[in-house]
Amino acid sequence: MARLSQQPTVVPPPVTIEDARRATEDLVSIIQHRLKSETGITPYDTIKAGSVGHGTAVPGEFDLDLVIYTGDINPATIAGSRDPYRLWLSKMKEFLERVKDVVLDPVDPMRPAVHAVHFTYKATVDVDLLISPVWSTPNEYYQFLRGVEKHRRSSFSVGASRWQVDFYSHQPNDVKEYARRAKVWRNKKWPKETGGNGKPKSYFLSLLVLWAYERAMQSTLQQRIAYNTTLELKNLVKNHKTLDIYWEKYYKLASYRDMIPSPPRIIDPANPSNNLYYTGIGQYYPNSKASDYEEGDGDWTLLVRYIDSIDLTKSVEELQKE
Repeated sequence: MARLSQQPTVVPPPVTIEDARRATEDLVSIIQHRLKSETGITPYDTIKAGSVGHGTAVPGEFDLDLVIYTGDINPATIAGSRDPYRLWLSKMKEFLERVKDVVLDPVDPMRPAVHAVHFTYKATVDVDLLISPVWSTPNEYYQFLRGVEKHRRSSFSVGASRWQVDFYSHQPNDVKEYARRAKVWRNKKWPKETGGNGKPKSYFLSLLVLWAYERAMQSTLQQRIAYNTTLELKNLVKNHKTLDIYWEKYYKLASYRDMIPSPPRIIDPANPSNNLYYTGIGQYYPNSKASDYEEGDGDWTLLVRYIDSIDLTKSVEELQKE
């Protein structure tokens, strides 16, 4: 009796940054062409944030914060709400259900998040889908936040995403490369599969690397910049209780003293009320990222414990092989 030959296991090729970019553009196109007809929501603009949008994506770990700005949401009507985006996120979930034949990875359905709808697109990109009112200028957005109770302002942090992307897009390529290397290190220390606490979020880590780079550039030769950025980053983390980090690109601290957090602080360059010292580190669930727009726990314990092992002089490829 003839034996059936065993078919070799087909291993899919690794996902590349080009794959992630194509998948992102496909998803944006689906939203732009079908969102209004399926939900009645008119997208004014769609901002690609997260690692993919900031240019700091790591091969094999592509996360995207896709923020839909719409004029259908009146800021005044949600300012006093305890759950301002609940209705709109339910519409987003409804939309994804209607287009799931072309959007959702069948083995990775939607997962819960407070301020976003989380899913994987084409087994390629880990997506947080978010929605926000339209603010035409940073100052208009800040004036809105000024009228919101202090403890609730974080619920509207997604409104800053367009300026967060703009801010990081103007940073040197070296900074983005070092941020990628830092994320490889982070992903090894906080494996995606396990879940846990105290994980540095992508935006927080990118800004911390930027500050370390800026400090290193003040006193070192270019050929040692990666080494010295590593030293500065370690020093920042070990002395985190003294941090006073901010950039005055979109606002002056003197103009928003009533909103600016007290030290220790890492103030979001796009949102003067967002202290990433606390919101930039947080819990994450197994097989899910620590969302940049969810609440943080501000627990630096693990970051301090692990930081001596980081080495930004090594390439992404070298770090991934370790």
